[in-house]
Amino acid sequence: MQDPAEPNLAWYSVHVRESQYFLQVIKCADESCCSPPRSALKSVLAETFMPPPCPILQTPSKLVVPSFLDRNIQVLATSCEVVR
Repeated sequence: MQDPAEPNLAWYSVHVRESQYFLQVIKCADESCCSPPRSALKSVLAETFMPPPCPILQTPSKLVVPSFLDRNIQVLATSCEVVR
């Protein structure tokens, strides 16, 4: 039996996603591992995990997701702009 203080990497890779923004821990579809879900989250998020944030640019007419190849557009505010 594995020491509970040591993380099980196989379980972690299926159930956990972490980033600089947040930590997500979900139930898997295997009922021998996890109890059945209590919500309909899978109907909204097919992969169950929240997708990573994406940059959005406000143009005069609409919101757009700029191409990652277009590096001339500043999408995210600098730290100085956020503080103001």
